[in-house]
Amino acid sequence: DVNLPGGLVSVGNFAFFGCKSLSGDIVLPSGVNEIGKYAFADCHLITGVKIPSSIKAVTDYAFADCTGMTYVSIPYGVESIGNYAFSGCSSLPAADLPDSVTEIGNFAFLNCVSLVRANIPSAVESIGRGVYYGCEGITSAALPYDFTVSPARLFSDPPGLNFRIKYFNCRFGRVTPTLLGLLVGVNV
Repeated sequence: DVNLPGGLVSVGNFAFFGCKSLSGDIVLPSGVNEIGKYAFADCHLITGVKIPSSIKAVTDYAFADCTGMTYVSIPYGVESIGNYAFSGCSSLPAADLPDSVTEIGNFAFLNCVSLVRANIPSAVESIGRGVYYGCEGITSAALPYDFTVSPARLFSDPPGLNFRIKYFNCRFGRVTPTLLGLLVGVNV
């Protein structure tokens, strides 16, 4: 594990960008309130990260291309996931977003090919394009009941994707047979 020192309040932009020797799990102390853009991007040997609840935003590209990352702990209290924040984390099987998240940026989980499930918290007020594009391993997604964004805007149509209907309300204006098939998990 890489334990950053207590008393640390901020991890600056590009702080560990491209550190090829940074390996293991990253444990951010509870006093950290900011992770800068690209702070841990392109650190291929990071295996996991535990984000403290003092963090309100995971900024743009913060953990992009951490190809060895197999887990991330995002606690309640985090409100924003930035653009491309976890894009290219190809070994990441899950990234459960807490109900405190109100904003998810463009392509936040782009090409996270090992993700098997997706969730959009009910508190989300703003969501970018292609949040789960290229996530070919996703087989289930939980969306809020009153979600008004078309899944076609979020996913690149992975085969076998099933949505939990109880959290879903079709208010898209136009539901095509293909979209209907995605929503109920059948081919039409």
